[in-house]
Amino acid sequence: MAWPHLHLVRRILAAVASSRRNKRERAANAPEMSNDMKRHGPNYGRGRCAAFLFSMVDYRGDDCVRWPFGTDYNGAGQFGFKGKIYRAHRFMCELVHGKPPSRKHHAAHSCGKGHLGCVNPRHLSWKTQSENEMDKRLHGTAGGGARTSKGNGGCRTHLTRAQIADIRANRGVLPADVLAKRHGLKRGGIRYWQGTTHEPAPPGKRRRHSFPAAQETT
Repeated sequence: MAWPHLHLVRRILAAVASSRRNKRERAANAPEMSNDMKRHGPNYGRGRCAAFLFSMVDYRGDDCVRWPFGTDYNGAGQFGFKGKIYRAHRFMCELVHGKPPSRKHHAAHSCGKGHLGCVNPRHLSWKTQSENEMDKRLHGTAGGGARTSKGNGGCRTHLTRAQIADIRANRGVLPADVLAKRHGLKRGGIRYWQGTTHEPAPPGKRRRHSFPAAQETT
């Protein structure tokens, strides 16, 4: 007596055998995975954030390259890579210049737009904290008043242009304590405005920066 559905059973068994054969062939041709990739999955260490930084290592343009992903409260790029959290500009600085000379060295920006998320490798170098702070004063980004969160940037102050002009005109003439009392600032604020040349935005406004989008290398 013939089985009524024997041909269907044979087709199913043939399909299962073919599927298993194809799976073995794919496994044989697949690239060898590291122990970390076997433990965490095939995409371990292959995120798009890290891939973006690796692709920009050889970038030779002079314009800033803006970080297109998530940022911290200061506007600096931040991402996860192999189970750790990194700042994008420091990760890029290490890719280009190697490990920092010491744990106290910072990844400093020569462009003054670190708070806007610049990761151009040509703008980054290792500097001590004091050297980095001096650069910030020269760029007008020292202190919280010279930058805002989410990378929008700007200089917001209650001082008028006339008050700032008075502070700068009396540099070396009046003590910082006198000028601080006159304008309702601390001595650090007086030194800040005397050490910069940029003009502030009107109170309550933000000075916008022109900042080109990230460009891919060719």
